[in-house]
Amino acid sequence: MSPLGENNAPLEASYLVSVFKRDSDKQSVLLNATGRWKVTFVSWNDLPVLTGKQSGKGSTVLRLGDQASRLEVSYKRSGKGDSFGGRIFTVSDNPVIFGNTDSFTETQKVDLPGVIAISTNGSWSLTPKR
Repeated sequence: MSPLGENNAPLEASYLVSVFKRDSDKQSVLLNATGRWKVTFVSWNDLPVLTGKQSGKGSTVLRLGDQASRLEVSYKRSGKGDSFGGRIFTVSDNPVIFGNTDSFTETQKVDLPGVIAISTNGSWSLTPKR
């Protein structure tokens, strides 16, 4: 359930760090890379607000603008050893943390709008529901 991930090159992904009130103001990021690389740090407040069904592959951070009480999450493993870790942060300040090592479709109780961090190499889709 690590918020960070790893994969063979090339890798383009987004990760979410330092989200809890108890987190230190001083943070570190470790990078182990061969060849050229680039890291960009942004606030989740600078992410574009997305609405409706979202889908993709790999690790990412999304800012969901829908008013929803449930979020249907579907995940398909990319292969042996892959897993899915999801962390949802919403207006209630009650984070939802979930995941699985097998492919799944499940519904999480949420109070969107909010931000979701996905850590995986596999494919996923998110469908907000009222």
